[in-house]
Amino acid sequence: MKVDIQWAEIYLCQTGDKVFDFVNIPVILMEWDIGARHDTRMQYVLKYFLGRGYVATVDMCKILDENDALRSWPPDVFWMKMNLSEIC
Repeated sequence: MKVDIQWAEIYLCQTGDKVFDFVNIPVILMEWDIGARHDTRMQYVLKYFLGRGYVATVDMCKILDENDALRSWPPDVFWMKMNLSEIC
């Protein structure tokens, strides 16, 4: 799934529970805009996907440190919900 809703990713998280409950979405590509001063929204998105068992990665294999999410994550993040050892 590609998510490209400039600075509105939080609304996907706030309204998309049924989709994520009933549809298996193993990979989500999302723009990660840490310079836009939307830290509260990005923190919400981070907690939402981590809480659903997703892991943030770069290029689908290098796992990102969640402690750096609001400081140094790249502009494109792959949220993975699968065993990375099977694809990396």
